[in-house]
Amino acid sequence: MRRGRQISADSNGWREFPGAVGGGLRMNAGAMGAQTFENVARVRYLDAEGNPHTKNRDELEVHYRRFPLLENNFAISATFRAQPAERAKIDAALARITGETTHNTASRQERRLHFQESRQHSRGKTGG
Repeated sequence: MRRGRQISADSNGWREFPGAVGGGLRMNAGAMGAQTFENVARVRYLDAEGNPHTKNRDELEVHYRRFPLLENNFAISATFRAQPAERAKIDAALARITGETTHNTASRQERRLHFQESRQHSRGKTGG
């Protein structure tokens, strides 16, 4: 996850990957004006019979928040384009996106964990 955040901070403004890269591909996830497939070079997938396939980005039909290929197939890997960057540039990009610095990242993670735990607790009470 950390490496993914470093790469994505410079390449397309993602703050974090979705729960899994396959889910991000399936829905062409995005935020802050960027979409997953802006930086996908190729996708490897299995068809319904379990046969492996590889397609380059220019062979793929991709829509806003939709990737039809994965409606009946399963992503097994993706290759992303990214540009190397120095750590200071990555940190600056993350700070610009999140309004935070590397000094308070731990407190952000603690706040998120607390929020998630409180949300799970309330869902249990409501049955949701």
